[in-house]
Amino acid sequence: MKKGIHLVLITLLFFFTSTAAFSQNQNSFQKGEAAMKKGNYQEAIELFTIYRNSQKGHPIEMTKANNKIVECEKLKALKEREKEERERSQREQAQREQTQREQALREQEQREQEQQLYGLGETAMRGERYREAINYFTRLKSETKEGRTIQLCDQKIAECMEIAKPKSGYDNGHEWVDLGLSVKWVTCNVGASSPSDYGNYYAWGETSTKGTYDWSTYKWCNGSYDSQTKYNTDSNYGSVDNRTRLSLFDDAAEPIGAGTGVCQPRKSLKS
Repeated sequence: MKKGIHLVLITLLFFFTSTAAFSQNQNSFQKGEAAMKKGNYQEAIELFTIYRNSQKGHPIEMTKANNKIVECEKLKALKEREKEERERSQREQAQREQTQREQALREQEQREQEQQLYGLGETAMRGERYREAINYFTRLKSETKEGRTIQLCDQKIAECMEIAKPKSGYDNGHEWVDLGLSVKWVTCNVGASSPSDYGNYYAWGETSTKGTYDWSTYKWCNGSYDSQTKYNTDSNYGSVDNRTRLSLFDDAAEPIGAGTGVCQPRKSLKS
């Protein structure tokens, strides 16, 4: 009798234990599905893994858990990629905004500098320092990108030059005018007898005229455009010396001798 009761108790204990374990395992699966719905894929993977490990010997349940794990891993990877994309987009947006702020600051500084130069030019004009005013307006014209500002500078420069009435005179038999620049300028081109004449034509770096102007007659090459021997900055065109300014010996205006501080314009042809 006692043995039978003991057997019944063991059976009931096993039944309740198994039922509790099954209920707990089922609870792990249900919690995993709930975590999936909330987007907590790592938590869901851990819960489905617990469920799978508890179903050894039950291939259908193990397969069901494995499928959930694979699905969660894919969703987790997708979520991480979306997060990375959002973060990248946010970084790019922040960089664009920073660039825009820096650009706006540079433009503001440029406007302030332009206003300062314009003010200095007007102040010089009021003080009848027209050459100084021309320098300010010329500098402003070279630095600004605003068409309206460039037009205004041209007007101011023309006004200064008109008011200043450039002086003129003669030096070594050549008439010159003072344009308010760093040197005086002869009124005619080299070889011309009046301001409207073209004057002589010279190849770059040559001091005498000639009948034909081409590579075969050019002094500073060996008969072709790619064999230049002087005043060349590109090896594709011959020997490179990086000279961009004429030496006195190669300046057609220099032998004319217009006088100290006097420049004579010339028509220059680069062969």
